[in-house]
Amino acid sequence: MYRPGKQNGKADVLTRRNAEVESQNKVKRDHRLQTLLKADQLDPRVLAEALPPRDLAPTASLLPETVSLSDLEVPLDLVDQLLTANRNSLLLRIEREAAERGDQDWSLESGLLLWRGRLVVPDVDQLRTKLIQEAHAQVSAAHPSKSKTTLLVARKYHWKGLSADVSRYVDAYRDYRRSTIPRDQTPGFLHPLLIPERP
Repeated sequence: MYRPGKQNGKADVLTRRNAEVESQNKVKRDHRLQTLLKADQLDPRVLAEALPPRDLAPTASLLPETVSLSDLEVPLDLVDQLLTANRNSLLLRIEREAAERGDQDWSLESGLLLWRGRLVVPDVDQLRTKLIQEAHAQVSAAHPSKSKTTLLVARKYHWKGLSADVSRYVDAYRDYRRSTIPRDQTPGFLHPLLIPERP
């Protein structure tokens, strides 16, 4: 039954037909993940280096359909620095004592201090900045935003003020500053109103 807009104040998503919602959700799912490089777009020499010797034919089944942002790829030397700093840093003494007492958020596994299953990164040798830089500069991630970079780092690593550090790094990133131009008027000096001499 048709109702004019003014009388149909309670219309919401729940009143929509299931068939319409399912078709829209299917379109969203189909376009959520897309193939970045198809097999016919790659140079055979690149395939020869990337694939094992027995699989040199560029077939679509050998190539990943999508690039996932689920895992942060960190170089092995940085991983080694992170593990060494986590085991030996004196800055984590209080947190280690909490883990030894059996605090529910903190734990020790193989000498590594973890917070809710994530590796704690101490503030030494600019390790936090290097980790953020690796997450932000990955080719597959294509310089993600502050929130996505925070998600990438926070899946496996933890420190107090992680999101603030990521936000500060992304704001200071050269290309981000060049492409993000403020649209508001440049603030000038404050000019107070003159004090009236008569009513």
